[in-house]
Amino acid sequence: MTKVHKIQPKAEHYNCLIDLLSRDGLLEEVIDEMRNESDEILAPVYCSLLNTAQNYGNIELAERVAEKLEKVEVSDSSAHTLLASVYASGEALRCS
Repeated sequence: MTKVHKIQPKAEHYNCLIDLLSRDGLLEEVIDEMRNESDEILAPVYCSLLNTAQNYGNIELAERVAEKLEKVEVSDSSAHTLLASVYASGEALRCS
């Protein structure tokens, strides 16, 4: 996108990617695409990824994203709340 169209990706672009790729179970690709982005862009995108991981019950992805969120120093508690919800959802799936 940057090389061909000379457009610097923003959080909105990554959120669109998350939506598209999550439908095919390809969320790992989003994380790979974001490796060189600034913390300003990464924090909201990681929160979106964490929410998607919760929706799909993907605990492994949620843990990876939570680690990355810690590195970009998100100051609000929403990421921790989402991660707790992912664990709760995963536990509910195991119990059923």
